[in-house]
This record gives sequence, C-alpha cells and structure tokens, in this order.
Amino acid sequence: MTEERIVAAARQIMETSGLDSVTMRRVATELGVTAMALYHHVADKHALVAMVADQVMDVIPDESLGGVSWYEALRHGFLAVHREIARYPGLGLYISSTNSFYPSGYRKLKKTIQMLVDAGFDEHEAIEINYVLLAYQGGYFLTEQSAQRSSAMPITDEQAEGPPEIRSRAVMNSYDSFIRGLDIVIAGFRAKLAAKQVLLG
Repeated sequence: MTEERIVAAARQIMETSGLDSVTMRRVATELGVTAMALYHHVADKHALVAMVADQVMDVIPDESLGGVSWYEALRHGFLAVHREIARYPGLGLYISSTNSFYPSGYRKLKKTIQMLVDAGFDEHEAIEINYVLLAYQGGYFLTEQSAQRSSAMPITDEQAEGPPEIRSRAVMNSYDSFIRGLDIVIAGFRAKLAAKQVLLG
C-alpha cells in the first residue's frame, strides 16, 4: 500500500462518481484493504481530496508566452485548468471553497503573476487578476452544482414564457458560456493595461 495508489484510487472514484462518493471506506474497498489501513498513509478524507486536487493541478502543463500574447496564454491556461478540473465532479467547487493553494497550483500562480508583470502590470495588479479569474471560475463551478441539484425542478410559467436562453439551464451552464464570460473578463484586463500604457506614454 502506497500513498500514490490511494490517491489514484480516490481520483478514479471522483472522476466516475463525483467528490461526494469519495470516502475512506470506498477507497479502501477499491484497494482491497480495510479503511483503517488507509489512515497509516492519509490523515482523513479532507487530506485525501487535497492530495487528489494537487495531483490534478500538477498534470496541467504550465503556460508560458511562447510566442503568443499574455492574454492568449492566460486564456489558454485557465481553460486548461477548467477542462481538467471539470473531469472530477465537485472538485472545482471544493478547491474554490478551501480558499488555499495546493503546491502545484501555487507554482502555476507564481508563473502566471510573473507573466503578467512582464506584460506591463504591476505585481498587485497581477495578483488581483488571478484572484478575479479564480473567483469567476469558482462561481461557475458553484452555478454548475446548483444547476445539477435543481435540474429536476419544473420550469415555472414565467420562465417558460421567457427567451430560450433563460428557459434552458443547460445553456446557462454550458462550457461555451464559461468561455464567453472568460473572454469578457480578460478583455477588461487588456483595456486596463492599454489605458495604463497610454497614461505612461
């Protein structure tokens, strides 16, 4: 029994059944051991999920300018993070709610901040940009989970008479909607930097 095997089993359960299905007992069953055996390697479920989150973040390649603009690299990086985390139902909201960075996520944060500073933002602005984007991403995962829980609720008469975009929860919660919102937010940062550069001459 190793920590790597425990994390791999928890990650597989999370990918197929969601975060709520990850328990020490179920992970132990998947590995063919007792739940008590896991506690020699992992303190509790919270620690186990944190290890899964760190591993998931670690498989996402780091972004660099690499011949593209800072905003293209920023967009590509956040979409890559979003796509990977979205594979594990419940993990995105968990990461957002813990209000902390895992080692792999912190390394990516530092590199992104440096990229933004190199582009012309000061360090405070670069940190603020990251937190705004993380808040946007966390809000999306919260909306996604809320939509899943309310999907069985009937549409009201008022909603039924509204535009198709309002009638369809799927549209409100689609990946395309996430991308459109991300583009709007990043466009705001581009405009802010352009205005700053004009003022600085």
